Amino acid sequence: MSKACRLRVLPIFNLLVLLLLGGCALGSPRLEVALTDARSGEPVAQAQVVIGELTAATDEHGAARVDLEPGEYRVIIRAEGYPVEEQAFALSSQDRLYALDLALEPRTLVGQVLAEDDMTPLSGLDVVLGGERASTDSEGRFSIIARQITDLQVSSSSIVTTTVAADQLAAAVGEDGLFDGPIDVMALPRVLVGSILEPDGTPVVGAEVTAGDIRVVSDDRGSYTLRLAPLGAAIAVVSPAHRPTDAMPYTGQSEYSVTLEPYVADLSVAEEGSGAPLAGVSISDGQATVITTDEQGVARLRVAPGSQIAVAASGYLTATLVYEGQRELISLTLVPTMLQGVLSEAGSGAPVADALVQVFREGEGSPELLRTDGEGRYIIPDATGVTRLFVKAPGYDRLELTVDRLGRLDATLSPFTSYGIYIPFGLLSLPDRIYELLDFVQASPVLNTVVIDVKGDWAQIAWPSDLPIAQEIGAWVPGPMDIEQVLSAAHERDIYTIARVVTFKDRVLAQGRPEWAVHTQSGALYLDGENLPWGDPFRREVWDYNIGIALEAIAKGFDEVQFDYLRFPSEGRVSDRVYSVESTFESRVAAMEGFCAAAYAAIEPTPAFVSADIFGLTVWVDASRDMGIGQRLDDIAAHMDYISPMLYPQTFNPATLQSLGISDVELYPYETLYYSIQKTLSRTNTRVRPWLQHYSGRYTYGLDELLRQRKGAEDGGSTGWLFWNAKGSYLDELFIDDPYSQMPVIPMPPVDEEEE
Repeated sequence: MSKACRLRVLPIFNLLVLLLLGGCALGSPRLEVALTDARSGEPVAQAQVVIGELTAATDEHGAARVDLEPGEYRVIIRAEGYPVEEQAFALSSQDRLYALDLALEPRTLVGQVLAEDDMTPLSGLDVVLGGERASTDSEGRFSIIARQITDLQVSSSSIVTTTVAADQLAAAVGEDGLFDGPIDVMALPRVLVGSILEPDGTPVVGAEVTAGDIRVVSDDRGSYTLRLAPLGAAIAVVSPAHRPTDAMPYTGQSEYSVTLEPYVADLSVAEEGSGAPLAGVSISDGQATVITTDEQGVARLRVAPGSQIAVAASGYLTATLVYEGQRELISLTLVPTMLQGVLSEAGSGAPVADALVQVFREGEGSPELLRTDGEGRYIIPDATGVTRLFVKAPGYDRLELTVDRLGRLDATLSPFTSYGIYIPFGLLSLPDRIYELLDFVQASPVLNTVVIDVKGDWAQIAWPSDLPIAQEIGAWVPGPMDIEQVLSAAHERDIYTIARVVTFKDRVLAQGRPEWAVHTQSGALYLDGENLPWGDPFRREVWDYNIGIALEAIAKGFDEVQFDYLRFPSEGRVSDRVYSVESTFESRVAAMEGFCAAAYAAIEPTPAFVSADIFGLTVWVDASRDMGIGQRLDDIAAHMDYISPMLYPQTFNPATLQSLGISDVELYPYETLYYSIQKTLSRTNTRVRPWLQHYSGRYTYGLDELLRQRKGAEDGGSTGWLFWNAKGSYLDELFIDDPYSQMPVIPMPPVDEEEE
């Protein structure tokens, strides 16, 4: 019996009172049933009350009356929407009225809602049956009052509404009025699929797609599947590396694809000051992404807003910035810490390789030295404090560059070729003659150079030297005009000046410092064919003395120093000469090369060039021989800006060039110069500027022979030329425009048989 039912048996007295009050006559015993809904308290009408063969129905008040004889009974109550109730009771003859009050619990339907596609439980769904409502819990389960059997509806904004037909539910109700058990309801979730791509079709991986509380991320193909998307929710796609898009309302569509524009920082990098674009600059977002700028200094970096970008290049301070997502070109400049550039030839634009760049910093002092590479490039990695550059390259005018900013500093060098004459030491005592020669050079359309003795064959110096040893030995004798006055006059006339220093043939030094001189076996000073003593080429003191004179000449303003007599003495018996070191082939060539290297190292940091005179025959002598004088082209030229072989035809043995079909060299001045220049160039990369003979030997040399020498040198590939005359006397016609028009027959370079 339900806890809600109550059985009442009334005594006769009370029954009589009720009958009297109710106007009812006494009769058979009666069962009165009162049914109410346990949930609502409302009467349950139309319920069947069955007692054996007797059946009654409750009225609108939920009441039913059945007259019975005394006895024992079992009442069965069937009401739609409620479980069947059974109740046993007994009536005696004294019990005239029996009442049964029942509060019926309505029937409930329990079940679980599962996703049709993957059988997962669905929570938060609305469940409607008749006028009753329920919702699914976290396990998709529900329980709903089922007084009436109608269609069951399961709905939500995130699924397609699902209906379970009433007849299907009715079929699940058993004889006891209850459902046979829980039911499973299959619901179809709303599913949204799509792709997240970039404009070029690249998939966007890890983009977040949301609709309401539902969130998924795109896979490695940029695809996503959004289940249970609620209708009306805003579909948002978010990727930190991409610009945001407008949200799209979800109206039940099955597909939604989005193209996302990546965040891209467009950068233009230039050098501060010059504004020159910087190529090869490294740009990084601090992660794994590193790109470099192109030739225009432009780069495009994919980077998320808020990221710090580092911009770095060798020779520049690193710059940083925070990317804020802007679309506009971001221009920035790098502050250089280095100085770099390219040196090229004016006119042709060809790179000038191996040019010497002297780097001067604040406070000056000795410059740092560097050379351009094969492309004419130079780089000063740390150029802080650099105030100027001085550039010199053989075959070009020297150039001074003021450095007022760091970064890029290109420059062009103007080609320069020396065409000169010799001014002997003796003329320095004749100012009028000096000015006459300088005017002669200035007036010439060809000449631009003078070679002036500053330490001549007799070893006197052209100025009162500051060198203690020069003062001690009396190397200067009053008489020559002020050398600085000579230089000033030359430079006023735009004349290139070369100081000739006679090196190891040194009467003054040998007599003043005999311990530094060459001796004979008897202990006396060695004397050459001119009866002049020599300094010992092995002695470092002799080296330093001559290098010191060269540096003084440069300090006074000479553009170049040329060392002559770079050799051991040749006259007399070799065995009779005594040096500080045993004279052998190896020791002699080592001494000559050592001096040249030391001289070049000392002069290299100065504004001046350095050159050397050598015998003309030297270029034809195999490197395995030194003619007993230590003079080899290869050793000397390697340490010089210019090499000046004295290619005077009269100094050659008549048969020197016999192998070339020349029986007497002096009769073939053009061929002698042409072949000798070619031979020299085949053995060295140093520029060749020969000495030419402006005097007569066994044969008288007139204008034709002089011009033949000049043309032979030019056709052979020389870098200019110098004419030697011991008296400083020269023909005007040798240096006019179109000089070769004066020749009866103009020689031409020999034809190469292989080319022919």
